[in-house]
Order: sequence, then structure tokens, then C-alpha cells
Amino acid sequence: MYKRRRTEIKTESGWKRIKFKDLKCGDNFRLFNTKLLGFGSKPVEDDEGNNSWFAIGKPYRKNGILTVPAIEEKPTKKLIDKGD
Repeated sequence: MYKRRRTEIKTESGWKRIKFKDLKCGDNFRLFNTKLLGFGSKPVEDDEGNNSWFAIGKPYRKNGILTVPAIEEKPTKKLIDKGD
């Protein structure tokens, strides 16, 4: 059973662990479900299998749960073509 979520942001030197509440707009981030003692983790994926996103706002609480507005790391063609 997984008990915690680990947050990492992409930096020039690789992935760096941070607190979710410290995400900033523009951060490329990924999440992992981790076990209570930190041993073993599983990447969080959305319904399309994406496991990395860009924050497009600051973290906030929604119904008591910390969340952040985000888009997938590799935008779909539909999102890219929206500007045409």
C-alpha cells in the first residue's frame, strides 16, 4: 500500500526532489507514490499514460487536497494546433 507522494522537478543536472507546495509555474515535474518508509515507489500516470507535466500555476487547495494546474509534458497535436 502506498502512503505518500514524492515530487521531483527536472533540472539541467537531472531530476531533483522538492516539496509539492514549492512547485512554480513552468516547472517540469513528476510524481511518485511511495510506501510509508520510502522503500519502493510507483510513477503516477494520468489516463493517457503521461507521467511528467508542466505546472501552469501555483499549488492550491481544492476540497482539502493540494493540487496544481498543469499540462502534459509533450502536448498533444490538438493542443499545438489550437493556435491555427
